[in-house]
Amino acid sequence: VPGDKSISQRALILATLGRGTSRLRGLLAGGDPQSAARVLRTLGARIPALPDDGAEVLVEGLGLRGLNPGGRSL
Repeated sequence: VPGDKSISQRALILATLGRGTSRLRGLLAGGDPQSAARVLRTLGARIPALPDDGAEVLVEGLGLRGLNPGGRSL
């Protein structure tokens, strides 16, 4: 079953808001999830490139207080 755009975005956001490593599988690698990942990276999250095949992605979450835009435009 292919990934879902909305669920993929929410999974990335929640993984970023958590502390530590989250394992995500089956993410949709389309435009909206890619954009969400790019913004989350700007805030400091460690998110690798999203694979086209839905393979596992390890997201290093920062916790809510760990997010930092650093004066950059989102």
